[in-house]
Amino acid sequence: MMSPWKKTRLLSVNDPHRKEQIQNLLAAIQIPYEIKAKTQQQVHSVDQAGMTFGSPGNFTPKITYIFYVQKEDMGRALELVGNME
Repeated sequence: MMSPWKKTRLLSVNDPHRKEQIQNLLAAIQIPYEIKAKTQQQVHSVDQAGMTFGSPGNFTPKITYIFYVQKEDMGRALELVGNME
């Protein structure tokens, strides 16, 4: 686990496949990283119009994966992740 004062935010992605690609890349070049997953609830557009008041199951979760690396690895990680595109 990295010290909280030595880590910095690398990037955020919403696609689980892209998350795995970045994880594999960072692991292959031995850059330590941490991931934080944030879940946001998105209301279905019909519910926003008030047409299905109180209907269960109309929330779509959106997961954002936030990558953190150590400050000294930031330049190398940015360069390698940028080359993935």
